[in-house]
Amino acid sequence: MTNNSGIRPFRNCILLLPKQIEEKTEAGIIVATQGQLEREQLAQTEGVVVAIGALAFQGWEAEDLPKIGDTVVFTKYAGMMREGKDSLQYRLIIDEDVRAVVDQGDKK
Repeated sequence: MTNNSGIRPFRNCILLLPKQIEEKTEAGIIVATQGQLEREQLAQTEGVVVAIGALAFQGWEAEDLPKIGDTVVFTKYAGMMREGKDSLQYRLIIDEDVRAVVDQGDKK
């Protein structure tokens, strides 16, 4: 995964691309207002690792530390949202907010 956001995390921070909240159903029905969408996006707890700061995960003993491109589960409301230069909404969190790596397996 290439970091096209223009955002480079420092120290123990991690840049994630959260799962996007759908604004409309397939039939075109608007699901939520802008304020509701923002709250739902902040409550999102899963995303793809886009970039990792130089000090992230240092001293951790886990064998399967997150890598760029991994899908991770993170703490609800963690970090801050930031729009990248590619107009996507990213989440910048600290390494301690990551709770698990999601095994993607062989998706079909």
